[in-house]
Amino acid sequence: HGRIVHVTPASAGWTHVGFDVWKLKPGEEAAGGEAGREVCLVFIGGKGHVFVGAKDFGVLGERNSPFEGKPWSVYIPAGERWKVTAENAVTLAVCTPRFASECNTSSSKCSAAVGAAAAPGCLAKTV
Repeated sequence: HGRIVHVTPASAGWTHVGFDVWKLKPGEEAAGGEAGREVCLVFIGGKGHVFVGAKDFGVLGERNSPFEGKPWSVYIPAGERWKVTAENAVTLAVCTPRFASECNTSSSKCSAAVGAAAAPGCLAKTV
């Protein structure tokens, strides 16, 4: 358990994107956040209590596997610390672009979700 996959742009020979997968037991935590890196947390399965900086998003996620409905995700601005505490067994994907300044959110569908937790169906909680 804990972080089971850790891919950096350097280790994969990629230009921008990093990718981690965490498997957590109830009560275990995943955490991160770096200057210059935006983060997208995707609940592949399970429920977790999410904190971004001082903001408490509560418990997110509603499926136990990727075959049981839509995923929940949280966008985290570059430099913000984040933490997820598992409520049940959680599989969490953590995606990070290398340079936040290279992301053109002005033309992206996600521009409205900046600093938000996106629930199934693209609903969002604004920070």
